[in-house]
Amino acid sequence: MRIRKNMFNKFNKKGDSAKDSRVQGTIKRSLSKELLEKEIEFSFYAPFASSVEVAGTFNNWNPSLFRLKRYGDGSWKGAVNIKTGRHEYRFLIDGRWENDQKECELVYNGMGSYNCVLTVE
Repeated sequence: MRIRKNMFNKFNKKGDSAKDSRVQGTIKRSLSKELLEKEIEFSFYAPFASSVEVAGTFNNWNPSLFRLKRYGDGSWKGAVNIKTGRHEYRFLIDGRWENDQKECELVYNGMGSYNCVLTVE
């Protein structure tokens, strides 16, 4: 590896290394932006529910990975770190799929219903 690196540097023209570092810097910034996560809070009002879970593209549609906590006023809340990007999700209330109660973008999911869309920036 060291030999290749030295050979690369030896045959580079003057000024090319600045261009290469700019390209490498752009790649590093792009990769780090994709890997950024933000804490997103989900909430659902379901006073008679015994369980509320959230599943989506951010957790491979596995609702058991993200269960919300019940509060005395009938609401369920929880926060999870989600990578930046566009994600689809739904709530699972006592085994029944529901969309977010808040206004959101919806996309057809091919199973006769719609998924909510969340964009994390």
